[in-house]
Amino acid sequence: MNVKKLNKYLIKKRAVKIILHLILILISVTMLIPFLWMVVSSLKTNNEMFAIPPKWLPEHWAFENYVYMFSAAPWMKYFFNTVWITAMTILGQIFICSMGAYSFARLNFKGKNTFFFIYLGTMMIPFQVVMIPQFKIVNAMGLNDTHTSLILLGIFNAFSTFLLRQFFLGLV
Repeated sequence: MNVKKLNKYLIKKRAVKIILHLILILISVTMLIPFLWMVVSSLKTNNEMFAIPPKWLPEHWAFENYVYMFSAAPWMKYFFNTVWITAMTILGQIFICSMGAYSFARLNFKGKNTFFFIYLGTMMIPFQVVMIPQFKIVNAMGLNDTHTSLILLGIFNAFSTFLLRQFFLGLV
């Protein structure tokens, strides 16, 4: 390959990269616009927020909206609840799902693949079908309005079992 062809190839390759990067930047900016609108709108007064035509920047920056928000609700308690429920669900999934995944990946028993496909088939059941039975079970256990009910319902997860099974199959 001579030098001229090589230079043309490199220039073409660089041009394609530049065009792709410009397209990605344009898509990124498009995705950021709603977020920026949300942040700017949080600093507007009600009249400015619902003004027609809408204005991007408020005339009066209303930082008191955040003061009101943090005084109107116990946000730190909500944050702690979210972190607690998430952490306990993840730890429970790691414990429970890893045992099931290990058995599906490493142990040999009759009907292993059939049981696994049936277990995976539960992921295809819409949540609306299992929502009422789950509520009745939680209600019968006396766990309504508790963190325990949210954690227990999140621990048993076919998708996590599937991912961990694939991991165990990849180990030599």
